[in-house]
Amino acid sequence: MPELSPTVIWAIVGLALIILEIFTTSFFLLFFGVAALLVSCVRLFGLDNISIELLIFALLGGAGLLFFHHRLKEAFKASGKSVSIDKEKDITVTEDIPAGQKGSIRHQGSPWKAINTSDVDLKEGDIAIIDSIDGVTLNLKKK
Repeated sequence: MPELSPTVIWAIVGLALIILEIFTTSFFLLFFGVAALLVSCVRLFGLDNISIELLIFALLGGAGLLFFHHRLKEAFKASGKSVSIDKEKDITVTEDIPAGQKGSIRHQGSPWKAINTSDVDLKEGDIAIIDSIDGVTLNLKKK
């Protein structure tokens, strides 16, 4: 297998971070993914010093995070209201989730993160109610 050049590695790291951002929706990895892609581009113009590359990566990622993170999160916030499409719907718990703890469930054929907001444990097969939705996390309470 041919050896990958550092330019290609920076590009792969950048794309991987951006793809991971899709699943986290935190707008944190996005800035470092873009920074890695920019370092890859700078390498195309002749930069070949890992110390400077890492410095550029850290500075660009940190600056993006510092200056744009809050603005981007606000821009994508759903007008201050939580999603209520499935709020108060019954859902069958697909794994045990202790009170106040996180777990995973399946809802409408897709895996979801879930938090048991009730004071009692939810057992697999229990019926719970979707109390609220926070991003990609369902907040559940015992019915």
